[in-house]
Amino acid sequence: MKRTVFIVIVLVTFGYLIVGAVIFKFLEGTNESAKKRSFAADHEKFLQEHQCINHEELHAYVLRVLETHTEGVQVTNIVSRNYSGNVSSIDDEIFDTGTNWDISSSILFCITVISTIGYGNLSPKTWGGQMFCIFYALTGIPMFGAVLLAVGERLQIPVKKIRTGRPWIKNNPSRDAKLKSIVLLTSGISVLVFIPSLVFTLTQDWSYMESIYYSVITLTTIGFGDLVPGYFNKPERDSAKKNNVYRVLLAVWILLGLSWVALILSELGTFMQSKISTAAVTTQHRLSTLEGMVKKKAKETMERIIEKDKDREGKGTETPDEEDDEVTEVEYRSNSSDKERLDHKGDDCENAA
Repeated sequence: MKRTVFIVIVLVTFGYLIVGAVIFKFLEGTNESAKKRSFAADHEKFLQEHQCINHEELHAYVLRVLETHTEGVQVTNIVSRNYSGNVSSIDDEIFDTGTNWDISSSILFCITVISTIGYGNLSPKTWGGQMFCIFYALTGIPMFGAVLLAVGERLQIPVKKIRTGRPWIKNNPSRDAKLKSIVLLTSGISVLVFIPSLVFTLTQDWSYMESIYYSVITLTTIGFGDLVPGYFNKPERDSAKKNNVYRVLLAVWILLGLSWVALILSELGTFMQSKISTAAVTTQHRLSTLEGMVKKKAKETMERIIEKDKDREGKGTETPDEEDDEVTEVEYRSNSSDKERLDHKGDDCENAA
C-alpha cells in the first residue's frame, strides 16, 4: 500500500470516528439525561410511599442486587418468586430457576469466546475460570478463524458459479456483475438477518427492529450484550429440550452468519480500498500536475525578472572609456582652478610691494 493511500485511509477513518461520536452523543446523550431524571423521580416517589424503609438498608440491598447481577445471576428469576421462608424450599425454588452454566449454555458461551462476539452478560468469575478462559481463547480463536475460512470457501463455490455462469444481462458484463452482486448480497442478508430476526421477534420479547439490531451486532462480532437471546434466562424444566434445540440452531446460525459476513466484509473492504486507492492516485496525479504548472510559472516569472534587471543595468551603467574621460576632465578642471588661485595670490603680493 502506497504512503498516500495509507494516509488517506487513516484520515477517512479518523473523520468517520469523529462523525460517529458526534452523532451518538447527540442521539444517546439526551436519552440518558431523560432516563436519569425519570429514575430520580421514581426513586423519590418510592421513598415517600414507603417511609418505613430505611434508606441505608435499601441502598445496601440495591448494591447487593447489582453486584449479584454483574456476577451473571439472573436476579429477575429469583425476585419474581414468592418464597415460603423455608430454607430447603428456597433452595429447591432457586434450583428451578435454572443455571447459566449447564452444558448447552456453556457450549454457546464457548462459541461467543472463540468467535470474539463476547456478549459480556456471562463471564467466568472464579480465578480458575478466568485463567482457563485466557488459554481457551488464545487457542480457540485461531482455530475458529480456520473454520470460518473453510466455511467461507465453501460458500464461495455457489457464488462463483453464479458470477461466472450464464449472464443475466446480455452484452453488458458490468451491469450483469452488479446485478448478480446485489442479488447475492440481498439473499444473504435475507437468510441470515431478516429471517432470523423474525424468529427472534416471535421467541423473544423484542421488536423487529431490535431483532435486526441484535443480528447485525452479533454477526459483526461487536456483541454489546445489551440484547441476548433468552437461552440464558432459564425456563422451567419441562421446556429444557426445546430450548436446547434453540441453542443448537443459534450456534449454527452464528457459524454460517459469521462466515457469510466475513465474506461480505472482505468484498466491501477490497472494494473500498480500491476506490480509495484510485481516488488517492488521481489526487496525487492532479497535485503533481498542479505542482509542475506552478514550478513552470515560477521559472518563467524568475526569467522575466532577471531579464528586466539586466535591461536596467544595461541602461544605467557607463563604459570604462567614458569613465576615464570624465575623471580626466575633472582633474583638468581641478588643476586649472588651483593655477588661477596661485596667479591671484601673486598679483596681490606685487600690488602690496
